[in-house]
This record gives sequence, structure tokens and C-alpha cells, in this order.
Amino acid sequence: ATNRRVEWLFGRAAAKEAVRRFLFKYHQARWTDADIPIWPDDSGKPHPLGPWREHTAAKIDLSITHTSKLIIAAVAANARIGIDIEVLGRSLSDDFTRGVFTHEELELAAHTGEAPTAVLRFWCAKEAISKALGTGIRYSPQDLRITAVDTETGQLQIELLGQWLEPFKQFKGRKNPIHTALFEGHAVATCLLPASLFETPE
Repeated sequence: ATNRRVEWLFGRAAAKEAVRRFLFKYHQARWTDADIPIWPDDSGKPHPLGPWREHTAAKIDLSITHTSKLIIAAVAANARIGIDIEVLGRSLSDDFTRGVFTHEELELAAHTGEAPTAVLRFWCAKEAISKALGTGIRYSPQDLRITAVDTETGQLQIELLGQWLEPFKQFKGRKNPIHTALFEGHAVATCLLPASLFETPE
């Protein structure tokens, strides 16, 4: 529990630094980490708050992920972002795998020639899109359906099905790109969703 608390604290520190650097790079604004409190919403998604928001029109979205060895915080302006990592070599139980992936998805993983690594990429991708949506894995992970994988680029496509379409009807039939990669002994997945998908029609 202590280690997880330390990871959580470092994750918040990384998030503040990511927002601070973004504001300096793109808005030439200097803010301190103390000016950028990070607070979760009701679903647990972290959001950067603070007085800097009165000085920029950009709506900044944030995602944090960590293991005991690596912490990543990512920001995006006027978009929804989700990022997730898993340690390469992590063993997923058969029960977990059957509950998370369909038979077709496991076949896709097998066809990559590196099934154990592909399965970790796939799981990270499902986590990443659920974070970008702002819900986490609230409904069946099998209905975050991986429909295509490009082994050359690491790009996946995920389609929302089943209960996921109840709050996200605008995603019906949409193939959502997820970028995956290997970095520092981890599988990494990043999902970027256009803010326009979440705008309420007037």
C-alpha cells in the first residue's frame, strides 16, 4: 500500500510538470506546480485545475499511468487523452484473459507472432480508451472491441459495442485509433479522441 501511495504521489507530480511545461511551451506562461492542483472527477479521471485556466482558452485534458518502475503523465489540448502502461512479461491469468478478450481478439494477437506482448498491448489499449472516455473500465472490456492491428506501426482500432454505446451513442460504428509501442520494458498505449465528439449539440 505504501508503494502504491508513493507511485500515486509521483504520478501527481508528473502530471503537474506536464501541464506546466505545456503552458510554457504553447502559451509562454510561467506557472509553478503549486498553481496546478490535480483533482479527480466522480469517475476518478484526473483534471488539472488552478488560476492558469483564466489565462488560456485551451481546455487541457490529462491522463496518468504508472507501474513500480515507470510513471507517465500526458496532456492534450482540446481533445480527450488516455494513456496506459504494463510491464512486459506480466502474466495475465486465463480467467482474466477470457473475461477481457473475445476469441477473435486473441486470434488477432496470435497472428502478430508475439501473442503475449500483443495481449498486453491490447489490454493497455482498452484501458487507454476507457481513460480517454473518462469512465475507466465501467462496462464489459470485451465490448471495447479490437478490430484491427498494424504490426508495423503498433496502431490498433477499437470499436465501442454493447453497453458502451448507451452513454456514447456518437461512437457507434466509429473505428477509434489507438497507438501502442514498447518503451523501457513496458507496453504503452495512447488514445486521443477529438473534443468535438463530446460536444453537446445546441
